[in-house]
Amino acid sequence: MRLRVALDVSIGSDRAESYGGFNVSDWSRNAANKLRKRAERKDDENATLAEKRRLLEEQGPALWRQVREHVKSECDSLNADYEEDIAVVQEGPAHKLHVELRHAGNMSELNASFDISTSPDALKWSYAGPAARMARGGQYSLHVNAGTVIFQDSLTPSTPESIASQMLDGLLQE
Repeated sequence: MRLRVALDVSIGSDRAESYGGFNVSDWSRNAANKLRKRAERKDDENATLAEKRRLLEEQGPALWRQVREHVKSECDSLNADYEEDIAVVQEGPAHKLHVELRHAGNMSELNASFDISTSPDALKWSYAGPAARMARGGQYSLHVNAGTVIFQDSLTPSTPESIASQMLDGLLQE
């Protein structure tokens, strides 16, 4: 007596396709798509960060120069109106600003610095002398808004002119 048995086994669903001798299921196809999308998102995030860094590096220093120039201009105007050089902007490195206000035997100082590499607190300043008793220093961060770099304090954007005025107002405190 001869017994013959034939067995046909298929693993996977009817929807499985052959790929290089292997069956590709819906799960593996979905997993591959998810991984591709994750890689694309990461690439997009990296491109966005690179663009933001480029804009900060291109536009940030120009904003700082505007703050410095406005401070210098306001000090020149104050000296002309007072008819004496009482607000003196000291020359120094481009990333620093030092102003001395000499009045009535007192000298108050404004010290500011700009560092593009620390965009959350790119612009910082403090006071010394009588101004330091009443005025607090400050800081502004750099943000990219619709392709334009701006100084921002909390949620409020500020212009270089308003920041310069704020800095100089503190210098007048005693």
